[in-house]
Amino acid sequence: MFVQICSIILAIYVCGVPARIVSVYLVYGGTDAKTKNAFDSERDRYVHDMVCESEPPVIVRMILTDEDYQPLLAKAVETDFFNLPGDSQFDDKGLPGCMKTPCTRWWLRIRTSERENAVSWDDCQCELGQYGHRAMQVANVLLSAIRAKEEFKKLPKPKCFYY
Repeated sequence: MFVQICSIILAIYVCGVPARIVSVYLVYGGTDAKTKNAFDSERDRYVHDMVCESEPPVIVRMILTDEDYQPLLAKAVETDFFNLPGDSQFDDKGLPGCMKTPCTRWWLRIRTSERENAVSWDDCQCELGQYGHRAMQVANVLLSAIRAKEEFKKLPKPKCFYY
């Protein structure tokens, strides 16, 4: 464990990845264009979709600290997130012939002072492919930080759909 942590810290400094995240943007939700949740660090906000067309999304101010971002940056380095193919090249099909519903569409952009990458994927296949799996690991670290915030815990539960 100590060796793994040291190698991640070493990679952050030696491989040219700065130890500070400048901005993060995550959008996720149903595969239709209507149901979306979003975190935007540049605007310090989280948009919580209430799913029902009759209810507007709830928008709360949410700030993640440098301490919140350290595990995210470490996971991005560990999974080689900054070298994943960009959106236009991200053709990552998991287990062919097996679809699940409901499924979620994801879009994640992480920008540091020196590097930036944005990828999109969905989890409609029964298994994620290699790129989707790596991107999902990074997204899960970010979601854990978001869900740990009091602002998120106070959000109302959606009344429709499957969220």
